[in-house]
Amino acid sequence: MSPPTHSPNTSVTQAKTDSVNPASSSNTPSKGVNTQQRSKQLKQQNLAIKKTNEEIEKAVTFISKQYDDILKDVDLLKKENQAQKDYIQNLELKIQDCQHRSRPSSIEIRNVPAINNETVSDISSIITKVGSAVGMPLDAARIRDTYRLPGKEGTVRPIIAEFSSVQVKNELLSCVRKFNKANSNSGRLNTTLIGLAGDRRPVYVDEHLSGSSRNFLLSTGICKAEGV
Repeated sequence: MSPPTHSPNTSVTQAKTDSVNPASSSNTPSKGVNTQQRSKQLKQQNLAIKKTNEEIEKAVTFISKQYDDILKDVDLLKKENQAQKDYIQNLELKIQDCQHRSRPSSIEIRNVPAINNETVSDISSIITKVGSAVGMPLDAARIRDTYRLPGKEGTVRPIIAEFSSVQVKNELLSCVRKFNKANSNSGRLNTTLIGLAGDRRPVYVDEHLSGSSRNFLLSTGICKAEGV
């Protein structure tokens, strides 16, 4: 009996199969490596996210503390500002008191236009004429000082007259009020009565007040009632 023979084609086919398809056991380690690498990457990503979250939390805590500090500073500034306002108001009251004490014998005459090249003598003459118009003679000895207050160009600046005593001031103010009351219909004190040319304008005479005191009297209507 002849020994079995193998076909040449069968041997070639087996060889090709062996070279193209290696043993299936060699694929298992490759898959395991990929899984480990993926797991390692996920852990690294989780650590990075955790670190980022911690940094964000620290930043939020820091900003929150800064905000609280700012609120405290604002509250402190408000208190300091109020204290400064109270201090300034107290100073203003003291200044007003000093101004009032420094003007015990002074009056203010308003709405009297200045004449060309007006001098101190001209202003003193106006004061004297005001006294004559209301029935109170005023000589130079009773007038200590006269001047106009500063003001904007084109405005009628008030005249200030300081008398020799508070009694003279009060007497003149009383005469002005009596005159205006008696002539409320025919003509109160005006520029024509004191000899000034031009249109007749009312003349107002009252105590020389500080700006804040005058604003208070205006707001309460006292100035209007007194004809200031």
